[in-house]
Amino acid sequence: MKDYYTSKNDISIVILRYFNPMGAHETSIIGEEPRNNPNNLMLYIYQLTAEKINKLNIFGSDYPTPDGSCIRDYIHITDLVQGHISSLEAHNNDPGVQVYNLGKVKA
Repeated sequence: MKDYYTSKNDISIVILRYFNPMGAHETSIIGEEPRNNPNNLMLYIYQLTAEKINKLNIFGSDYPTPDGSCIRDYIHITDLVQGHISSLEAHNNDPGVQVYNLGKVKA
C-alpha cells in the first residue's frame, strides 16, 4: 500500500494492525454464541465457564515465557470500533499513508 501511494499519490490510506478482537456488544444483541465449533480462544473459555465443555486444551509449551505458554494481546470489539473511528478522524488531519496499531499499551 505504501508503494502504491508513492507511485500514484492519488489516494489516502489508513492501515490498521490489530490482533485477537473479542467480546460482544454491551446490549448483548450480538452475542458470543457460535453456531458451530468456536474458532477462537475466548469462545472456548466462554463454553468452559458455561459448562458446555469440560476441558480446555492448551497447545504449545516452548514460548520464551515463565511457563512456556503464549501471551496474547486482546482488544475488545467496542474498543476496536473506536480505534477505527479515531484513526479516520486523525487521518483527516494528516492524509497520505498512516499505520495505526490497535491494542493494549504495554507499561
